[in-house]
Amino acid sequence: LGLAHLGAMRAVRPRTVARRRGLSTWSKVVPAQVAVRTLNPIRRIVDRMSAKPPEGKALIPLSLGDPTVYGNFKVPDHVLSVMDRELASYKINGYGHSCGTDEARESVARRFGTQRHPLTKEDVVLASGCSQALDLVFKVLAEPFVHNVVLPRPGFSIYATILHAMGVECRFYDLIPDEGWVCDVSHMESLCDDKTAAILINNPSNPCGSVFPRQHVVEIVRLCSKKRIPLISDEIYADMAFRGHEFVSAAEVSEDVPILVVGGLAKQYMVPGWRIGWVCVHDRNNVFSEVRNGLHDLSTLTIHPATPMQALVKPLLEDTPASYYSQVMDQLEANMNVFKSGIADAPGLKFLTPQGAMYGMIQVDPAVLGVEDEVEFAKELLKEEAVFVLPGSCFQIPNFVRIVVTPPREVLEDAAQRITTFCKRRVA
Repeated sequence: LGLAHLGAMRAVRPRTVARRRGLSTWSKVVPAQVAVRTLNPIRRIVDRMSAKPPEGKALIPLSLGDPTVYGNFKVPDHVLSVMDRELASYKINGYGHSCGTDEARESVARRFGTQRHPLTKEDVVLASGCSQALDLVFKVLAEPFVHNVVLPRPGFSIYATILHAMGVECRFYDLIPDEGWVCDVSHMESLCDDKTAAILINNPSNPCGSVFPRQHVVEIVRLCSKKRIPLISDEIYADMAFRGHEFVSAAEVSEDVPILVVGGLAKQYMVPGWRIGWVCVHDRNNVFSEVRNGLHDLSTLTIHPATPMQALVKPLLEDTPASYYSQVMDQLEANMNVFKSGIADAPGLKFLTPQGAMYGMIQVDPAVLGVEDEVEFAKELLKEEAVFVLPGSCFQIPNFVRIVVTPPREVLEDAAQRITTFCKRRVA
């Protein structure tokens, strides 16, 4: 089920006048086309998996990218007292600048600017989570029914959901599984034309858990320079790399390519519900001067994220001890290794070792396991073993499933054992 074909699944109805003066009865009110075009593939695919877990087995949700579910990952302790103090001050209850408070934007600028190309608060627009930040960058760069945007496959489904709703064409370049999910840059280039508004990369990656080597980031930026196409870099998992891997922001290696980097607090600080994201405008040669102004204008539609949450941006970005970051990454990497070891003997599965973030991809061999595809695999696994994994079709890649490695060690051990038992039962 490709995202490119989802539009055909729902008939696009012409807009009709729902109410006419003088009519004695109401006629049906139809939604606007932007609502009709809003299609989230995860919901549709998961609906195919309508299966109830067996009684007596607790559900293990390895499908949800929320690190707070089990309470084993927590926000840095020091921010709790800051929250109490700020709330008691009564100074964070009102409106602020539509792009966000000066303090929060200045802190983001200091943290994510580079030595050669520093940022100011004018280069930062806060948003209600990284999802809204993506909405802002797509709207500021892509003209509906004119432009296309080049996206990763597999990739986070919200990209295409937003663009389809806008009426912008999505073109998908492949990531290469056996090479650590790096981008097929030749394929990426082949999709670009004079209507390409932007190329998007996601590093570190959801769903793949990949972390691009520096030279690969350089290669992508060089392509953007060659084609004179702006880059959107989704870096919500910035700095979340396992041992032996280094996160490199696209902004670090760009000398002439203008880049919009989106990020937020959600994942690194384990607070997805706080809904603090941002867009950083990494301009080069003043190419993005009007884009920067456009982002400021778009921010007036929603008038900044919640002010109390903005007050915690600076304390998190600037006062969090180094030990917090290392502890989080050590725990995530240990969890990944526990799960990897646990399914090593599962027939019909191949776990592609992630390099960072909080996800992993498992390749499913339908022929070995006697299933039609990875959606049926996930459905039967849920029905028989109460383990919920997300089918790769949600991310445009069939015969893979995505898992999260944020549950506690003992939960991951149990999940891996159930998956292995399920697979061995299928091939017996």
